[in-house]
Amino acid sequence: MDRPDRPAPQVSDAIDEAFQAGFNAFVAAVQSTIPEIAALKTSVAPVFDIGEADLGDDFGHEYDMTGNQVNISIPQCVAMSWGAGIVQAGGVLTYTRDTMAIPDNMTGWGANRKMVAFSGVL
Repeated sequence: MDRPDRPAPQVSDAIDEAFQAGFNAFVAAVQSTIPEIAALKTSVAPVFDIGEADLGDDFGHEYDMTGNQVNISIPQCVAMSWGAGIVQAGGVLTYTRDTMAIPDNMTGWGANRKMVAFSGVL
């Protein structure tokens, strides 16, 4: 049944395909490189007092929406390297769950969730 308030299926499909192509291009563009993941392993392994090989081949990788293994994003790699650097320098990485309420205009994103703050201390 046609609905005047919705685009025709071919228009909707074209929009969906364009969005998916753009999203896939973005995800590919923000992936860490193999040398960046190797450097990450080098910085993380000593934090756990293990060898880099003990982190496993899947360390620094995740799975995309189609089930393919891909490199983690650059921000994930940077955050993990940052945390490892703090710990290696003798600091402490802490996690604090804030009790601040979510603003009313954002409650649709999850009214039961709380704000989170991470901090690194040397």
